[in-house]
Amino acid sequence: MKVRKSSGIAGRRGPHHLKVCAEGLWLCGVLPSEKYLRGLAIALKVEDGDDRRARPVASVAILKRLGLITPEALPDLAPMPIKNRRGYTVGRIESGSQ
Repeated sequence: MKVRKSSGIAGRRGPHHLKVCAEGLWLCGVLPSEKYLRGLAIALKVEDGDDRRARPVASVAILKRLGLITPEALPDLAPMPIKNRRGYTVGRIESGSQ
């Protein structure tokens, strides 16, 4: 299991904890702040479990909609480019909420 602790996401103050689990589960905890007085817990489950493409795009969209990262943050993850065997970008995966 991977656990990542960050002292701030895109300039936000205070620790945020992100956890990537098996079978397409992503968890995020945000400590209390002016915007979220009681803190915030986020859970994302990718139904088919193969979430190499879905999880990053969906989690970035969630963090952007909640104002936890800037709209310009993480351009390599959302939208996520799809590349062919030669490394050429042939498409992209994007969230319907962006």
